[in-house]
This record gives sequence, C-alpha cells and structure tokens, in this order.
Amino acid sequence: METKPTFRIITRRLQETTANSFLLWEEDDLFPALGYPVKINFTGIFICSAGTLDVEINLTPMRMDENHILVFTHEHAVRIVKRSEDFKCVGIILSKAYWEETLLHTHAFNALTRTVPCLPIEPDQKKPLLDFFSIIRTHTKLKDAENRNEIIKHLVISMFYAVGEVYKQQLAQKRTTSQHEKLLHDFLELIYQHYKTHRDVAFYAQCLSLTPRYLTTTIKKTSGKNALQWIEEYVILEIQILLRHSDMTIKQIAYEMNFCDQSFLGKYFKRITGMSPEQYRNL
Repeated sequence: METKPTFRIITRRLQETTANSFLLWEEDDLFPALGYPVKINFTGIFICSAGTLDVEINLTPMRMDENHILVFTHEHAVRIVKRSEDFKCVGIILSKAYWEETLLHTHAFNALTRTVPCLPIEPDQKKPLLDFFSIIRTHTKLKDAENRNEIIKHLVISMFYAVGEVYKQQLAQKRTTSQHEKLLHDFLELIYQHYKTHRDVAFYAQCLSLTPRYLTTTIKKTSGKNALQWIEEYVILEIQILLRHSDMTIKQIAYEMNFCDQSFLGKYFKRITGMSPEQYRNL
C-alpha cells in the first residue's frame, strides 16, 4: 500500500477528504524523482531547509534550495529531475476549495506565481514562513480547541500574504526585463492559453502583431528554442500527462487536444517523441 505522499496520493487525499482540506508536508516526506511529467492541481508552498531539488516546471528547468521556495497556485506540469540525498523541505498544501474560500486567488501576487513558481528568498524572509508553518502544525494537533479551523485558516492566509511580500520585494530588485524577454514571456503565456486549439506559429505571431519569421527568430535567440519547438513541447507535455495520469482512450485524448482523429495524433506524437502514444503509455 502506498504511504509516502507522492503527487498522485496528495491529489487523491485532497479529493477524498472534506472540501476545505489541507495537508502539511513534513521534512521526512520525500519528492520521488519522476521520468515523466505530472499535473499539479493543488495550491502549495514548499520551503527547503537542506539540499537541492532539480525540477522542470512547464518545461523550464528550476532548482529549489535553501535560497528558493516553490509556490504553486495554478496548474503546472512538473517533472522532478533529481533530488540530493540531504534534501529536506516542509510545506503546506491546500485543496482548490480551501484556496478559493480564503479568497487569496484574488490577490495580486497570485498572477505572479504562475510565471515565477520558484522564488528566490532571503533568510530573514524565510524565517517568518517557517514560523507560520510551525504554528499551523501546532494548531492542527489541538483537536478539541474551540475555533481551531478558523484560527488555522487565518494563519494560512497570513502565511500566503507573507509570501506575497516576498514576491513584491524580490521582483522589485529584479533587473529591467528586455523587450525580447518580455516577448518570450508573452508568447509562452499565449501558448499556455491556446496550445490545445492552435499549433501553428502564424496564430501566435498574429496575436502579437508580428510576422512569423520575426517571432521565430527572436524566440530562438532569447530562449534557445524556436517558436514551433515551444508549441510542440507544450502539446506533447499535455498528451504525455493525459496518457500517464488519466483513463482517457487515445481517441478521447485526440478529441481533447483538437486533433482531427486518433491517427493524426499518433503520427504527431511519434514524429516528436520517437514512439507511439501506446508505447509511451505502457512504459
């Protein structure tokens, strides 16, 4: 029987318990290395106390260590690449219902967490977050305390507001973004919104009032990958997640991803990955 809180188990626990649920991630819980991506659909803060965790979040390599925290308030495609032997972290994980009840999704920092899920943090900024975690953990053990749930909810809200202040302070120190970096950011945001329905560079170029050639050249220069590669990687990433983490048939996945039929999806997937959807699902 599975006991360690993997991403799949976390999601199931949040769905099976009460609507207003949360989980505490303890230092002896381990992130398993994953050879394939998973979809994170819960809200969470993870604070590292030792070691390193190398991850890919929405295809972008990132490293969590004592100077970075992970903050998830949106759906992300995540693959855990490597974890050092001494890696330890704590965290708090909220169900969607709990997150929405706090109204924190209306806060300005919520938009920033989608593009900056791995946030630099200074020791004097991290200590209050660890203090909040410790106090929340203490109150979860007070089973008979009056107003326990309300106290915990307001502590959680305060903790996320503290994270919002870290975003505000860190991003204020960040150097000015170049025009090319802004274009890359805007392009990736568009892919995130439209990759299920649009797989052609021309669509994104038109949205950005650019020629396809200029968009491709600039994205390649800024990121090392051309525009079509980014689009295809987003599409393939979603297909891989559906193949691994859903009971959908390949025909249903083709419909979900707006391919004309299962055969076309199969050819598209094999051209990019070198294997068929069936082979990937059975790995």
